[in-house]
Amino acid sequence: MASKKVNNKLICTRCGEEKVPTTGFYLSHSLMYKHNKNRMPICKDCVVDKFKELKNVYDDDDKKALFHLCMMLDVYFSEELVESAYKQIESTTTSEDGLVKIYFQKVNSLMQYKGKNSIQSDKIILDMDILKKLEQQYKLDLEEKKKNKEIYDDIVNDTQIIKRWGTGWKAEEYRELEEKYQEWMDHYEHDTLAQQKLFRELSELEVQKNKARQEGDKNAYKNLSELVSKKMSDANIKPAQKKILGEEDGEVLGVMIREIENNEPIADCLPQFKDVDKIESLIVRTFLKPFARVYGLASGEEDIELNDEMKESLEKSKKVDN
Repeated sequence: MASKKVNNKLICTRCGEEKVPTTGFYLSHSLMYKHNKNRMPICKDCVVDKFKELKNVYDDDDKKALFHLCMMLDVYFSEELVESAYKQIESTTTSEDGLVKIYFQKVNSLMQYKGKNSIQSDKIILDMDILKKLEQQYKLDLEEKKKNKEIYDDIVNDTQIIKRWGTGWKAEEYRELEEKYQEWMDHYEHDTLAQQKLFRELSELEVQKNKARQEGDKNAYKNLSELVSKKMSDANIKPAQKKILGEEDGEVLGVMIREIENNEPIADCLPQFKDVDKIESLIVRTFLKPFARVYGLASGEEDIELNDEMKESLEKSKKVDN
């Protein structure tokens, strides 16, 4: 009985042709192609064609094209190996695709590259715009660091700030602490040492809370918010407490009256303003005195306490009666 013939060829995923693995496909150290007989998924001819396409994309830049190709196929990229391949090309007569052929041959045969893939590769910049942005960001970072150092030096030399906040804060944090502290001091009474201490603690908590928000630490942000609320309660400056005291804008009239009566009572008026409309004198002269005499509550004018205006009115009434 004739034995069944086994087809050991691989199909290129790019051109679709069947080829012998050992001669038609480059060896691969990537785990992605472990069950593809440790061979790349596209044939050698397609690897060269793809390299040429990438050269056109990168304006005939061999190194960038080869780097991009290695990343696509999960192949280790080494700038040192690229330079070695360039030297070999210069010493021999070879076609324009010689770089990719020499590189793939060496990266798969030399022991120092065995088992390596794209993750361990040397890195290069494919897009120069990205490099320019990185350089610009680097310059901005340097300027920011220089600025922060100048601010920090000023702060360190300011004994009052260091005394208030201690050491260990960053320059921008010292600045934020001072701004927060000044806001509290501008809007609320701070005559006592206890009030000033509470405002310092509130400023520190707000700076830490803002940092937690920037870092995306939701639990820390929540805990710090609760601490801020508690400290505000201790200082009697929570909005709810202000409403009870009648300090809210648009407060109802009754609450405002209660606040005035309890905390700011109206003082007694001056003597010259006590009876400007003579109502009190009228009542004393025409009602109080006559009834006092009729019911025997007073025997004479002297038994009823009169103020100067009342006495004057009484004298006038006597003259009229006479």
